[in-house]
Amino acid sequence: MTKEAVAKWQRRIEDTFRGPAGIVGESVLKLEKNENALYEFLLNNFCGYVRLMDAFLGFYVETLDLIKRRQPRKWSNKLPVITAFHIPTLWRFRASYTIFWKGYYIEATGLLRGVFENALTIIALNKDIITARNAFSDIAEQKIRNGKIDMREIRLGIKRTDSRIRNKLLGTGSSLSRETQKDFKEVFRLMHNSVHRSRINILRYYVPWASGKKPFPLMPFYDQDLVGLYMHLSGLFGWILVKTFPFLETEEGEFSISWMKKRRVLDECFEESLRDLPKSSRRSYEEFITKTFGEKET
Repeated sequence: MTKEAVAKWQRRIEDTFRGPAGIVGESVLKLEKNENALYEFLLNNFCGYVRLMDAFLGFYVETLDLIKRRQPRKWSNKLPVITAFHIPTLWRFRASYTIFWKGYYIEATGLLRGVFENALTIIALNKDIITARNAFSDIAEQKIRNGKIDMREIRLGIKRTDSRIRNKLLGTGSSLSRETQKDFKEVFRLMHNSVHRSRINILRYYVPWASGKKPFPLMPFYDQDLVGLYMHLSGLFGWILVKTFPFLETEEGEFSISWMKKRRVLDECFEESLRDLPKSSRRSYEEFITKTFGEKET
């Protein structure tokens, strides 16, 4: 397509969709205004959560920045893979957190699934449940032909890796109690529904409108249950990730005393933030943390 042709269809879009204020797609400003109002409401009502999550995400960036300056000779065999999982985990957490503030609570919760799965993979690498070789996909050598792998084998290998991780850390292959295993199945179910049960999610908005109880929900709106669920899960996953940060050190104490102090504060604050959860859930999460990372730090 020539530059003239591109300019022509761009002008056509502008002429057709320019609003009274001269902005293309001007109606989106109503949506942005609504998103900003939801942001302000959450900011004013959940300032403790805001401080904790902002501190966590900032510290996440700070931690990965330390690794950029490391000499290549100091990298162990599995450390590059652990780092490779941390980077998109930060991105996904940040993306999830960003749309949460705009009122897209179900969509934000759906993104947390990848955050948790990556965190479990990082833990599994550190515990040698999986290796650097099969962390992405568990494929037998005989399935590789002339340096090429069939896509079906890659998908099956991913399932094998995921299944092994889930079983060893959260399932019957772990040392967790049955109640805790059940609670984590529920965690995955909630995130699965946010990703794959779109029709069920639509009912949350459709039924009140169709029955005449609420107006047509064009704009996102505050939902106490969904906000509570997101804060619950993001707090848990933030706590777990903070526990994995020392895995990024090539040796204990490699990072500064200041870094260790910040991580300790986040660790303790995340633990404290989950005390308002139902007793059964809190007990399950504390059991997972203790059995995965060891006794409480002193």
